[in-house]
Amino acid sequence: MRNGYIDWSRMKYVEKEVYDERTKRLIPKEGDIVFGRIKDLLGAVRNIAFNTTICLGQRVMLFRPNKAFVNTIFLWNLIRSKSIFRQATKKSTGSTVSHVKGHC
Repeated sequence: MRNGYIDWSRMKYVEKEVYDERTKRLIPKEGDIVFGRIKDLLGAVRNIAFNTTICLGQRVMLFRPNKAFVNTIFLWNLIRSKSIFRQATKKSTGSTVSHVKGHC
């Protein structure tokens, strides 16, 4: 992810078995938000587009907005704000590669 967008030219692909294992708890879908949580990706955010099959790695977190309370575009813009970025950097940890801790 770069500047809030997925850089498809740098995308890595996985075998179907790996995809199935990584998505057995939750399959990313349209309207979900991907948040980079490690040094070079910290704060890089992308809203998953329609008809996109994506498998998340260890360096990102997924947010699924509860549409009864907030829509994807509002939450996406909120997460990309300078205020949220500052809060995320304050919470980052790690001695060699800083990252924001996520919960599964």
